[in-house]
Amino acid sequence: MHPIVDFATGCSAEHGLKYEARVDRPGRPGGFTRNRRLVMFAIVYKSDGVPICVQMPGVSPDPVVVWSSESAAKAFIESKGGGKEFQPVSVNEQAMEKMAKALGCPIEKLMLEPYPS
Repeated sequence: MHPIVDFATGCSAEHGLKYEARVDRPGRPGGFTRNRRLVMFAIVYKSDGVPICVQMPGVSPDPVVVWSSESAAKAFIESKGGGKEFQPVSVNEQAMEKMAKALGCPIEKLMLEPYPS
């Protein structure tokens, strides 16, 4: 497994594809929750389903990064050369359960963080 450039390791499962949190955003006011009814896509490792996460001080598990469209998620994967290792998945209850299991945490603990546009 190879980390994608411009990303830091440290996701709860210690995979290499993740983006850094925006420093100009204190706290998480208005952050996404799993009950919000928006179409979102996460990017996961094809091999084990671990999603891309972002480290946020004092937050555990690391929030899962989401994109507003499948095409945006695919473009991000391709821009980092990760087409063979990663795939976008629509965020729904079943996908959230799989991501929680891959991260080793209860689904209720998962938070979503939108990728900055």
